[in-house]
Amino acid sequence: MDSALTSSSLAKQLASCDIKAREKALRTLKTWLPSQQKMPEDEMRMIWKGLFYCVWHADKQPVQLELINRLASFLVSLDLVVSMHYYEVFLTTMRREWPGIDFLRLDKFYLLFRRIMHNFFLLLKKNSWDLELLNRLMGVTEEKTLMANDKYPAQDKVQLNKIKSSLFGCLLGNGRKLLELRKAGDDVDSTDEAVLFGTIALNLGLSSKFLAMGSSSDCLQGNRKVLFALHEEFLKLEKDLENAGIEIPYLQVENNCADEVPDLIPIIGQEIQASEVSSKPIELAAIVASGSADTLLKKNKKAKKADLIPITGQEIQASEVSSKPIELSDIVANGSADKLWKKNKKAKKASE
Repeated sequence: MDSALTSSSLAKQLASCDIKAREKALRTLKTWLPSQQKMPEDEMRMIWKGLFYCVWHADKQPVQLELINRLASFLVSLDLVVSMHYYEVFLTTMRREWPGIDFLRLDKFYLLFRRIMHNFFLLLKKNSWDLELLNRLMGVTEEKTLMANDKYPAQDKVQLNKIKSSLFGCLLGNGRKLLELRKAGDDVDSTDEAVLFGTIALNLGLSSKFLAMGSSSDCLQGNRKVLFALHEEFLKLEKDLENAGIEIPYLQVENNCADEVPDLIPIIGQEIQASEVSSKPIELAAIVASGSADTLLKKNKKAKKADLIPITGQEIQASEVSSKPIELSDIVANGSADKLWKKNKKAKKASE
């Protein structure tokens, strides 16, 4: 029998409403598919179309689990080229059919994804985690899912409704509750959910944001309906707030950690008496740490009043100290306190 005809008829049997026809087709697929060394794109698409509806028609959890395990196991039992093709067309099929899956059947298709990805890693393990194979499979995953650029919309109606009810429904409910409490003049604890979430719903102006997103040309039609519905609900809430003439202030965040910040003790600018000048040699590191040459100048002026200024073991008469300010750059450039002493002595003779 012609190969194309076989795959076409096999796909129809896989998608049959009759469980006996599907079981017969699955037994045929188990022997026919591993014998293929290479398959045309249209044939693999037909096979996965049939497999998708085979899962669609499967009832009761044990039957679904057994079927999904059989389909996922093909990934490690086929020829490597066919296995990669099988995985690629699976992703394409899921992208194409996903928007049409209702919430009653969603769980079993989630399970199919998990089992396929489990066998995805088993395939890599079987091939000793070959780097080239890993790059090719990850490239297929990225191209067909994460960065897919095709005509199939990335839309999950069930997930969209969950976001609408769980997130924005919560904001709407608490916004209405807070508004009613404020109208009645009741006091509400600032930690209450009505205050925390209701304040966001009433003050952020979400209605205009939903209108802008829904009016965008990039918005999918299914998402546009949800966004416009949210726009109308939040707009009604904001109009009720405006008609009530009530102002809902933002919550004030109290900083309870202010006492933990230590008080800083100012050092620069304090007066240093001559008696407080240490007799130890002046260290360059201490000068640099002070952060200012002015501090050094003040220390030298105070030290001038003393009889002796010990520097690295040498004694210098106070009359020999130059009145010229000592620059920090000079100390760094000279690299020695002895040179500094000689330079000051020469500067004094030049001034005379």
